[in-house]
Amino acid sequence: LKDHPLPPALKLYYPNGGEQFQPGETVEVRWSEGWKGTDIVKLEYHDGDAWKTIAEAVPHEGRYTWEVPSHNATKVRLRITSSDGSIRDESDRTFTIGAER
Repeated sequence: LKDHPLPPALKLYYPNGGEQFQPGETVEVRWSEGWKGTDIVKLEYHDGDAWKTIAEAVPHEGRYTWEVPSHNATKVRLRITSSDGSIRDESDRTFTIGAER
């Protein structure tokens, strides 16, 4: 840890739960970029059935423009993971894609 300015952490800021998005909408995913333990992160979402990859190798810059998938889901979560898979964070609560059912 002495080589890192902050303890090993990734914190997902947005979306973090309670939001409602429409299929095809563009959303800026935001997370903490201060931790220097990785240069690349992986972004995934869970649509209530399984984790699906948004992007495998995103530069660890704290922002990514995501086009919301074109299907409705009411219990969606987002997850960010360090390149080696050891550090991750996900939405605190679920969010919705499409009209609420």
